[in-house]
Amino acid sequence: MMWAQIPGYPGYEASTGGDIRKVEQSGVKRKSVNAAGYEVTGIRPPGYTPGSPHDICYVHRLVLAAFLTNRYPWHYDRVDHI
Repeated sequence: MMWAQIPGYPGYEASTGGDIRKVEQSGVKRKSVNAAGYEVTGIRPPGYTPGSPHDICYVHRLVLAAFLTNRYPWHYDRVDHI
C-alpha cells in the first residue's frame, strides 16, 4: 500500500487502499458512510482552532487528490469509482 500527501491538508495522507491518516498519529482515521453510500471522514483544515468545525470530506476525492494530478479540471471534474 502506498501513501501520498493530500493537497490542501498538510499533515494528512491518503493510501491506495482508501485509508486516510494524520502523519503525526498512529493508525488511520475513522470513516463513516453517508446517506448516499459514500465513505466520508473529518479532517482539520489548515488554521484549525479548537472548537471550530472540521471539514467532512469524501474519501474517494481525497485519494484522487493525493494520487492524480488533474491537468484539465474544466474537463475532468468528477470522480468515477468502479
